[in-house]
Amino acid sequence: MSQINEGDLVIVVGKIDTRVRETISSDLIVGTVAQMLTDNQVSVILENGDLWVGPCRDVVLKSEQE
Repeated sequence: MSQINEGDLVIVVGKIDTRVRETISSDLIVGTVAQMLTDNQVSVILENGDLWVGPCRDVVLKSEQE
């Protein structure tokens, strides 16, 4: 597992609210890491402009999935 840093392009593989999922056209939920939070939490700005906050384990680097 790679280290996630601020500014990295990631795919959210964790739980996403259904209202957010409806506004994103692709199956992959892609975003940019905005901030590393405490307790192994991360905030991600999604491609539709929403902010997702969740555990670091629920995001993977996009470059590793290509």
